[in-house]
Amino acid sequence: MDNTKKFSGRAESYAASRPAYAGAFIDDLMEKHGFAEGTVAADIGCGTGKFAEQLLSLGCTVIGVEPNADMRKAASALAERYDRFSLLPGSDTATGIDSGTADAVTAAQAFHWFDPDGFRKECKRILKPGGRVFLIWNSRDMDAEVNREWHDLFKAFCPDFKGFSGGFDKDKRVSGFFGGIYSKDVYPNELVFTRETFAERCRSASYSLTPDDERYEGYMAAVDALFDKYSENGKITIPNSTFVYYGAPGGLYFKKFDHLCDDARRIRESVFVEEQGFKEEFDDIDGYAKVIVFYDNGKPVGVCRYFKSGDTYHIGRIAVIPEYRGSGLGSEIVRAAEREIIAEDGTEAELSAQRRAEGFYKKLGYEPEGEPYYEEYCEHIRMRRKLDAES
Repeated sequence: MDNTKKFSGRAESYAASRPAYAGAFIDDLMEKHGFAEGTVAADIGCGTGKFAEQLLSLGCTVIGVEPNADMRKAASALAERYDRFSLLPGSDTATGIDSGTADAVTAAQAFHWFDPDGFRKECKRILKPGGRVFLIWNSRDMDAEVNREWHDLFKAFCPDFKGFSGGFDKDKRVSGFFGGIYSKDVYPNELVFTRETFAERCRSASYSLTPDDERYEGYMAAVDALFDKYSENGKITIPNSTFVYYGAPGGLYFKKFDHLCDDARRIRESVFVEEQGFKEEFDDIDGYAKVIVFYDNGKPVGVCRYFKSGDTYHIGRIAVIPEYRGSGLGSEIVRAAEREIIAEDGTEAELSAQRRAEGFYKKLGYEPEGEPYYEEYCEHIRMRRKLDAES
């Protein structure tokens, strides 16, 4: 089925039951990200206007883009209440918004339906210089038993169910969209439903059975039973968080290699051998370490390697070419390596820092351990950091 039609006939349930996004995140849009009266936000895949309304509450001017006619009709009610809200029937790759219009692009509970490459190009077109993209999800805490049982209910009854948010691997596709350089914030956002709104929430899902399905009555009976099992005083509480990924679309990007590629070798030779005077730059570890190289419009600008030793991953040979120092690229290289390590189920990273860079790594959460030591002429200190999925 065409993704733009998946929510046809579900707008009423969607509007009645879909939750707002965490209040602390909305506060941060003002205090941390500078959203204010006059900020122009393009909300792509705006649905019935759930997130658009929260943006409007900040004083923003919001251009909503929604390809589904039923959802767009529901969102049009916002235009009657806010003269700062306009609505277009565009898509992720063809929004209909004029070039250079938006201070920010937002996509709440929508990016998993998008064409990432086409959306990236469209964001670059409609954003003002320096504008950023915010990809937002309300995501259930799957450590909670109620959410695991809810997942199993959908799996048992709904043939189109692939997992919450379409089984979408957020971090993997998000990283590709941003070219590996982005920030991530997580805000607790517990959800509370009555029996009626919980049923509506189930019906609002793109994969939900509809009343004309022969299994619909059994499906809704199972929804009722789940509510009865976990509700207290007529309400069910769902552990949930708002996840926010933000940055510039595309821009710098990185590639991962399973060998020491020529681009990585050239950067390390330039920085460590020619600039810093190391003579023993390349070693046996280069035979098995994985390598991350950052590029800017095809130009290699930064590098690191990482490898597993026992239960710990080691990040090393972090280098940035001179004209990109002070840009934040060094931090992004470390964070990119950490995300790759987490994807491999790693839980801890260590590095051997030059003592002059110790403060930099402390800001990234690394703590020194042991005594300083020398590699060739240069004093180093071993540093370590615990990793988790929120890193």
